[in-house]
Amino acid sequence: MNNVGIAVLLMVLVACDSDDNVYSSFDSVQNPESAANAAMAELVEEGFRGSVLVACNHNVVLNQEFGIGAHEEPKVRYWVGSVTKGITAAAVMALVEQGKLQLDDPISKFFPDAPSDKQNITIANLLVHGSGLPQNYAAEGHAKRSDAAAAILAQPLNDLPGAQFNYSNDGYSLLAIIIEIASSLPYEEYVSSTIMKPLGLDDIAFLPAAKRADEFIPEMLSPYEPSQLDVDWGFRGGHGARLSVDELYTLTRGLLDRKIISEESLVTMHKSHFTLSSGLGVGMGWFRETDDAGREMRWMRGSDERGGNALVYVVDQADVVVVAASNAGPDRPELRGWSQAVRDVLLKIYAPADNQSVRANCG
Repeated sequence: MNNVGIAVLLMVLVACDSDDNVYSSFDSVQNPESAANAAMAELVEEGFRGSVLVACNHNVVLNQEFGIGAHEEPKVRYWVGSVTKGITAAAVMALVEQGKLQLDDPISKFFPDAPSDKQNITIANLLVHGSGLPQNYAAEGHAKRSDAAAAILAQPLNDLPGAQFNYSNDGYSLLAIIIEIASSLPYEEYVSSTIMKPLGLDDIAFLPAAKRADEFIPEMLSPYEPSQLDVDWGFRGGHGARLSVDELYTLTRGLLDRKIISEESLVTMHKSHFTLSSGLGVGMGWFRETDDAGREMRWMRGSDERGGNALVYVVDQADVVVVAASNAGPDRPELRGWSQAVRDVLLKIYAPADNQSVRANCG
């Protein structure tokens, strides 16, 4: 898998990319469900294929598939790209609460032979993309954990640890390895037992996991060949998870309701550890921004050139959560991805800047 920097462009450079002129006819609505369906029909005409979910005040008010065709399987799952990072971050915070690691632990605790320039990189540095590690996908192609770690740590640093933000999938691949070492469990098993099962969800699937009997996986823009689907540490930690919009919402709600980690851990994970020149705040697996109305928005999203494209947006003051996922990919000239186009539409309908409209539209 190679995101070729698309995740970086989507998450950082285009963080505030809503076009106020797009779908403006849906800004003020009396029937939000009808407006949402009309807007989504336009996106389907343009090529969107995926699922969307909107929840207001803990109630799911929209949960539909659009453009993916008939299927018998009850669960529709998508490759969610860098949304996986939010799951990895939550798993790390759970390990902190279990006393199995600390955020200020240097990675030399887990990799005693790490090069001297990397020994003082901390767990927190990795979580907030402040390790100095580059964005080279160095773990890809390595089936053995030790080989993946060696490949990541052999790279020259872009910056001194803690100096500044450098988006890095390699850092999150290293976190997945640290989760295994600290928990004495396979990464997938720890994530499933600590995050998925407490919320009543199925074990999480990561590439190259085969399709399950009860799930439908919409076709990707560029499907993998069987020979490309070997066990690969490049699919752990930073991307590679397969989830439905329902599961993404349940995970998000579980975090917000402190069912997975504590209030203290949630605050640490979601607060801004770096603030970029755009005003975008960098959390642990999550980002945050303030809209023109002064409302805080927390989000995670990811994209992959093969088609996986997903996001979760939380509008705090309105208590609105928008989830969108597609395997039809970015496939748009501006590289924003279909999930962002869906977000533009649904936030205008269910979370406009006028809070009175939010109350009316969410019921």
